[in-house]
Amino acid sequence: MSEDMYNDGYSDIVNIDFSETVIEQMSTRTANTGMVWEVMDVCDIKYPASEFDYIIDKGTMDALMCEKGDVWNPSPELVARVNSEVDEVERPAPFQKKVSGERFLDVKNHNSG
Repeated sequence: MSEDMYNDGYSDIVNIDFSETVIEQMSTRTANTGMVWEVMDVCDIKYPASEFDYIIDKGTMDALMCEKGDVWNPSPELVARVNSEVDEVERPAPFQKKVSGERFLDVKNHNSG
């Protein structure tokens, strides 16, 4: 998804994933873009508060919910923990905000094994 965004003109994109393999592969594949790729756990995001304008999740919450055995009944603690991490690094935004030129965090979740 972040490659498509980059191709559409968005350039300030940070990507995190739990899998070192994914980060290494994507970092190499997109080396000429300037996108940032970091190994990071979505339950422990290492960015300061209000760092990003938008957070994009592609399957991370689904994968975390499945970890507990029932995607339709996640524990309130898990939902609160992930939401807290994401809410902390996303800047408060007006209802309609120009997207061009903003900073994005693309949260991914891949199993490296």
